[in-house]
Amino acid sequence: MVFSEILRNERAETFLKKIVYELETSRSMIQKELEIKFIPFSYPFGLYNWKTKSLVRQSGYSCALGFGNIISNTCMTDHHELKREKITHSTSMDDFKKLVNVNYDFIRKINSIIKKYPVFSK
Repeated sequence: MVFSEILRNERAETFLKKIVYELETSRSMIQKELEIKFIPFSYPFGLYNWKTKSLVRQSGYSCALGFGNIISNTCMTDHHELKREKITHSTSMDDFKKLVNVNYDFIRKINSIIKKYPVFSK
């Protein structure tokens, strides 16, 4: 069933209760099976809004990730708005290696600072 069909055939309140149930049940199952307390959530297709973020937070997830440039993550970033790299079926192995390489990420962070503050490039 398509998302829009669900909304047409179901009250929003009932739909939200189902979402919360699924989020809480999934988190609980992961926590039990893996015996860990830190449970991250990945927004489907990297997309979210304030309501989605609120439901994920209320459901007990430690943090949540959407798509974006990971170098924008700082210690001040909301833990339920963290960015992660977008990896798709068309991502080459070389590009994938760069995306998961901590040194490459550091170099990108430094380059973005240099571009933002040209005084460092002198």
